[in-house]
Amino acid sequence: GLPAGATAGTLVYGLLAGSLALVFQPGLYVLGSAVIPSVLIGLGFAWKKGKGTNIAPLFLDELSDDQNYTCQPCTAANLRAATEMVRPLFGRENIDVDMIEQWRLKNPQGFMEIVDSTGDLIACFVVIGLVNSFMQQFTAGRVTEKDISGESVLDMRSTKKQSEIYISGVVVKDPRSFVGAVRFRYLIWAMLMYFKHHFHLQSTKHFYAIPLNNDSERLLKNLGFSIASPGTHRKDKHNFYSLDVDLDAWRKLLYRVGDFRIGCKMRYQRK
Repeated sequence: GLPAGATAGTLVYGLLAGSLALVFQPGLYVLGSAVIPSVLIGLGFAWKKGKGTNIAPLFLDELSDDQNYTCQPCTAANLRAATEMVRPLFGRENIDVDMIEQWRLKNPQGFMEIVDSTGDLIACFVVIGLVNSFMQQFTAGRVTEKDISGESVLDMRSTKKQSEIYISGVVVKDPRSFVGAVRFRYLIWAMLMYFKHHFHLQSTKHFYAIPLNNDSERLLKNLGFSIASPGTHRKDKHNFYSLDVDLDAWRKLLYRVGDFRIGCKMRYQRK
């Protein structure tokens, strides 16, 4: 079983590296993440060929039990939990959780959580619109993400009318684990569903992101992102990337990621 599985894992690596790069702020967790699902698929293929003799049953049980997700607007408690999860990685660039909560109150639908069947947080992403005057300053590099106030964030109705959208954050629980890699792909799929639902994409939307390291920057480039504002000219010293997405581009991205509707329900309003 294992040689066949190794071949399958090798063949899918290139595709998964591209699809995982779809997370628009991937610097936190994307390094090495394409390898994990490739190994995962390779193991699955080995299990099929070798009738499961080479894979621990506990591992297979964990995968089958974990893929029953709901993506919905984030609660204040889960936003705080997600913020604390990534705090050690940001250092001086951390934004106070109380300020982020002010953003959420302005646009609750811009903050999406993914929870499992027990209600535990497994992923989160943040998509916000900013008032035009601030967005112009932001793309030009004269202000940083830490300068975003609650007053700078638009409500969802106004955000939908904007052509420029900022992807502020992406969080995945246990990203380096096998199950974490699967969760990562669910998150990417959920983001694409979110974009289509809220923005329709009949006209081009410009999505912006700031990569956190060289690896995430390389992945963004491979997907077609381009530098809207170079880090050398920016107050935050990070390259500011943009990607234009219309309905045709969205379909191509979805084709690369795959369809995860069976394992994840999308709820755009909280019950």
